[in-house]
Amino acid sequence: MGRTLVMGDIHGNLKALRECLKKSSFDAQEDVLIQLGDVSDRGPDTAEVVELLLSIPRLIAIKGNHDLWTSEWIAEDRRNPVWLSNGGLETIKSYKDSGIDKSKHKNFFESQILYHVDDNNRIYVHGGFTDP
Repeated sequence: MGRTLVMGDIHGNLKALRECLKKSSFDAQEDVLIQLGDVSDRGPDTAEVVELLLSIPRLIAIKGNHDLWTSEWIAEDRRNPVWLSNGGLETIKSYKDSGIDKSKHKNFFESQILYHVDDNNRIYVHGGFTDP
C-alpha cells in the first residue's frame, strides 16, 4: 500500500499540479491522492487538470465551490455571474482552447464528494462543515 497525499485548490494550474506530483514522487499506481476541491477556475488549464486527475486510479475528489459552479456550467450551461468573475471565464477558455469536450468531464464533477473520512477517522473537506 502506498502513501496518501492531500492537495487542495489546484485552480486550473496544470504546471503546479505536475510539479507537486513530481516533487512528492507521487506514484499513481500505489499512492492515494485526496484532492480537496477547487480543481477548476482561475488558471488556464482546467480541462487538462481534470484529464490528469482522471488518470489517477486512487483519486478521492472532494467538491469545492468552484467545482460546483463548473459542474453547473457543464451540465446545464449555467453561467453564474459570481463564477464568471472568479475564474469561470478561464475555465470556459480552457475547454475551448484544449479542444476537450466539456461533457467528457461531466461525470468527474458530478461524482465529487463533499467530504471523506479515512480509516483513522480523519475527515477531509474543502471548506469546513457544521455538524448539527
